[in-house]
Parts: sequence; C-alpha cells; structure tokens
Amino acid sequence: MTGFNGYGTMKKPAKELKIGLLVVLTVALAYFAINYLRGKDVFDHDREYTVRYADVSGLKTSAAVYIKGFRAGTVDLVEYSPETGDFYAVCSIDKRFMIPKDSRFEIYSSDIMGGKALRVIQGVSSEEAGPDDILEGIVAADMMGALMEKLPSVLDNLDSALDSLSAAVGSVRGVVDGNSEDIRSLVASLASVAARLDGIAAGAGEVVPDLKVFAEKMRGISESLADGKEDIGSIISDLSAVSSQLKDAGLGDMAASLSEILSAINSGEGNAGLLLKDGSLYRRVDSLVADVDSLVRAIKDNPKKYIRISVF
Repeated sequence: MTGFNGYGTMKKPAKELKIGLLVVLTVALAYFAINYLRGKDVFDHDREYTVRYADVSGLKTSAAVYIKGFRAGTVDLVEYSPETGDFYAVCSIDKRFMIPKDSRFEIYSSDIMGGKALRVIQGVSSEEAGPDDILEGIVAADMMGALMEKLPSVLDNLDSALDSLSAAVGSVRGVVDGNSEDIRSLVASLASVAARLDGIAAGAGEVVPDLKVFAEKMRGISESLADGKEDIGSIISDLSAVSSQLKDAGLGDMAASLSEILSAINSGEGNAGLLLKDGSLYRRVDSLVADVDSLVRAIKDNPKKYIRISVF
C-alpha cells in the first residue's frame, strides 16, 4: 500500500528501489568479474585489433595473446565471413604495447594437449595499426601435426634399426653356436686365472706380517745408526788421521824409491841387475861352483895328495 507525503506526492516504494540497485550492482560485478577472468583490464580501455585468417585452427574466444612472452591481451571474438570466406578474430591488447601495421598474429599450440594461443610478431613499420586496419594472421605448425607428419619416417627408421638389430643378434648367435667349445674353454681359463689370483692375494696377505716385522727391524737399525752417528763420525775422523800419518811417514817416497830400484834391476844395472840379466855371468858362476865341488870331492877321495903334514 502506497502513501502520500505531506506535500501530496506519492511515496516511492523503498523495496523496489533496493531490488533495482541490487540488480545493477550484481550486473556490474559480473561484468568486472568476467572481464577480469578473461584477462582484460577493467579499469582501463584496451585497443582492439582485427586479424584475418584463412584457417583459425581451433582458436577460441578468450585465448591469450602474447607479446614477447608476456600476456598482453585476449581474443574477444572469432567469426566467419561468408562474403570473403575468411575468419576474423578481434583481439583486445594492452594499449601500452605499440602494434605496427605490418605486424602478424600467429596461432600456435600453447600446450601439448592442443590448446591454441596467439603471439604477436611485431613489424618494423613506424605507423601504428588502427581500429579499422585488418592485420595479417598466420598459423604455426602444430606440434602434434608435425609429429604425426614425421611419424611414418620415424617408424621406417625404427623398422630398419630393428632389422639391423635382428641381423646382429643372429650373427652373434651364430658365432656363439659355432664356437661354443672355445667359449667354454675361455670361461674355464678365466675361472682358473681368477682362482690363481685369489691364491696370490691370499699369499700376499700372509707375507704382509713378515714385511711389517722386516720394516720394523729396518726402522730399528736406522734409529740405532742415527743414535750412534757421533761414534761413526769419530771412527771416520780416526781413519782420516791414520791416512794422513801414513802419508806424512813417507810411504809415497818409499814406494817411489822401490820402484826405481826394481826398474834398475830390470834394466840390468848394478850387480843384482847383471846377475839377473847377464847369462854369461850366471854360466861362469855355475862353472866355478862345479869346479869347487869337484875339488872338494877329490880332496875327500885322496887327501894325502893335496894335504902334507910335516913333523919336526
């Protein structure tokens, strides 16, 4: 039930006003939320660019637009034109980015599941693209598509590799089958060598304690020599002194004199030298000795003939 105020005008229903304000607020919040989720700046205006494609390759509304790896906008609309047979994508891009007129918008696979996104390949023109310009769109090779294109050649190479592997396995098997006895002998020899090496290692382990004892004894000898190095030095000094005394005693001069005497005898000088070197003197002396011996015998045989005794 409505009433009148004191001036005779009709009062506005407070309930309907509240409902209307709530609806407007809800729509505004929904608008901001939707645009925020779509990556659009709700507090500032983006610039819109129209891009023409012959094939959109699964591009969808709300797809991200990247410039140099940075998410700079979103795809607002993708529609088909029956008149031209082309597709047109309307993109909203942050106005901070300058888009030259010769830029290209490339559709590419953003993930392995086949999701699509746009990346802007900025041109070099100094003139910026406007809202009425139609920019060029291109499509990059799809990862899965490229993989499927290369899959047949990969499978062919795999088959070839498997055939080669099978042939190699067959060759190895043939070699093994043809030389099985030699292989067994080789394995037995290796086992014998391993056993001998084990024996050598065990023997070396037994020798180690003896080597340790020997090392300890050598260390003791070394320490003893180190402790008695003063005595050893004294002995060496005494030997040096004896050598000096012998030198001072004239052994060198004596040896030189003896050498001169022997040289003179050897050269035939002097009586001793003549006796050793002169053969005629030796023969005369020998003859004289023989005559003396003969005279002695004669005197023994007939002493009266040679000895006379007179008695007064």
